[in-house]
Amino acid sequence: MIIDDIEEDRYILKRLLKKAGLSDSIYEFDSVNQAILSLKSLDSKKIKVSIIFLDLNLYLKNGFEFLEEFNQLRHHNKNLKEISVVIISTSQNKNDLQKATQYRFVKNYLTKPIGLHDIKHQIRDITDNNA
Repeated sequence: MIIDDIEEDRYILKRLLKKAGLSDSIYEFDSVNQAILSLKSLDSKKIKVSIIFLDLNLYLKNGFEFLEEFNQLRHHNKNLKEISVVIISTSQNKNDLQKATQYRFVKNYLTKPIGLHDIKHQIRDITDNNA
């Protein structure tokens, strides 16, 4: 799953994910609200999500608001507990890094631009740790 309000960034990340071997469906959202609604209905739609790539700088609600809402959802839906989040942001602010990584499900914080090696490394780390 990709949550980023910039279409070009979603497109680039989606291409990198496909090049990294993720040929399954990649769900894209340009807002926190859309992503949260989708995650709430995972059971009914039989959607499988293992990694969320999240931008922090989103309009209306930002990535930190997503993390808080997702954290609350995880307490009520056991299927969400297996999902890892990787932050992909332009922000190099150390406070943003500390704030984001306080959530145990946030596995890494990458600064844009990112490349294929970064994506492959994240996928490998997360799948190896969840095995």
